[in-house]
Amino acid sequence: MTAADLGSGKTEKDADIVPSLNTQDCHTHARIRAREAQEFRLMFIATFPLFLAAGLVKRAVSPRRGDARRKSVFAEARAAANTCIPFAFMR
Repeated sequence: MTAADLGSGKTEKDADIVPSLNTQDCHTHARIRAREAQEFRLMFIATFPLFLAAGLVKRAVSPRRGDARRKSVFAEARAAANTCIPFAFMR
């Protein structure tokens, strides 16, 4: 326990409790992040074919205009999925 801790009103009991809570919170946070990452991957796998189909329909309906280079239909589907899915995880 440092002099700054004593000056702030912390006791030795507080110093013993706080590190264990921080460690516990860290592990809980890591588990939540891992679960959310897994959910994101599952949602990506589920929605990618939908975005791919939409991209194929879009290309079939609207012909290419000019010499502008555009992404592949797979890159467009991936970008669309990566743009939309994070909104499901907002709190």
